[in-house]
Amino acid sequence: MSANIIDKIKSNFSISWVVYFFLGIVAFNFANNIIVFGCLSLVANALLLIFSKRKFNGEFLLTLLLCVIPLVSLGLFTLTSHFNYDVDVNISVVRYVFLIISFVSIPFLGFQSRVDKKFDIKKAIKTIYIMLALWMLINFLITLIQFGPFYTFIYKDRYFFDYGHVARLPINMTAYMLLGFDATKVSVELFTFIACVLSSALLGLFFISYKEDKTSFIIYLVTGVIGALCVLLTLNIKFVIGYFALAVMFTLVVLFGKKIIPFNKVSKIVIFSIVGLTSLYFLLAVFNGVFKFTEGAFLVNKLTRKYYNFIDTIVSTKAYKGFTGYTLGLDKLKYTRSWMFDMIAIASIFGWIAFVVFVVVIIVRYVSYYKSSDDDKTSKILLIGMILSLLLFSGACYDSMPFYETGEYLPLFFLAPFILIVFFFGYMGKNEEEIEV
Repeated sequence: MSANIIDKIKSNFSISWVVYFFLGIVAFNFANNIIVFGCLSLVANALLLIFSKRKFNGEFLLTLLLCVIPLVSLGLFTLTSHFNYDVDVNISVVRYVFLIISFVSIPFLGFQSRVDKKFDIKKAIKTIYIMLALWMLINFLITLIQFGPFYTFIYKDRYFFDYGHVARLPINMTAYMLLGFDATKVSVELFTFIACVLSSALLGLFFISYKEDKTSFIIYLVTGVIGALCVLLTLNIKFVIGYFALAVMFTLVVLFGKKIIPFNKVSKIVIFSIVGLTSLYFLLAVFNGVFKFTEGAFLVNKLTRKYYNFIDTIVSTKAYKGFTGYTLGLDKLKYTRSWMFDMIAIASIFGWIAFVVFVVVIIVRYVSYYKSSDDDKTSKILLIGMILSLLLFSGACYDSMPFYETGEYLPLFFLAPFILIVFFFGYMGKNEEEIEV
């Protein structure tokens, strides 16, 4: 039996397995270090170039370079921002250098995978979900053993002792995650954020049947359920509400997807109205921070007050080049826990603009990919599920300071799921535009 398995592996082996290995390592967050991931992407690219013996034309290389400019700019502006002056940040220049290298190498690996005829996007997505689910299952079990189910509700405002002293934060705000080789105490926001990205696997159940593809159905079901249980059994109210809101939105996309994807007149009006109102609010808050013409409109509720105060802090202190509690004053800074605003502190206003451009470009590339690619519909939907769940949840409740014991930062772009999105950023695009080799 073992001989048959080995023969089957040999017959199905291709150099693209190097890519599956890379995606699995990142999804499991092995080593928890952008330097490791950057080096692995360089090795994987080298192997694919050597064994496939491809020659890429100048037009493609220019197209790829233009696409990664927002990501590279994000890395450069973060590297030069005041954010790195904080002694608690503890992020070395070397890590940012490899981050910038990765923002070129990983999208290029995504493109190489796309032109490889033996590369299967379905296998890649399954690999990601399986390894991501394995990682979150370990985190889930460690957290449940420590606190039990529904602990964020049961132990609200209760504290535990650390070496004879009362902990700084209550039990309901903490969880455990395997980061590299250590089980680390982190914020429950980071824990449930990863779980929400994982639970996007449930979208695959809408497009395949158990009879036609049992393996895929079981993988999407089991991995998606693990993600859902991580959200529901921790009972983090913000994420539970957001989780169901996202589930409803995805359900509407599934039901009316054919009308929404081509962007008909109604969907355009709705999308541009939401984007326009959000942008208007942001600009008004900035101008109000400069001219102080009114505050009442922004202080009507807790949510808008939080964002307004953050923008007002940026403008009033002229901290456009990034800042932290150390450089600005702990009493003046309260993070919003949203990349939409916190990215300004971490990457400066220019890095924030670069990140917004990246978000726009990846959505545009996805639309082109959806229309022109021959990939199966399930894979296309799961890709947008991962992208949207990461962007939307990080835009609402991502904690950039999740390490309570060390006080270190974890910017969104250092997170494993974001690195996977960067890979798919290179994988997607128009066939006729980028597949010449």
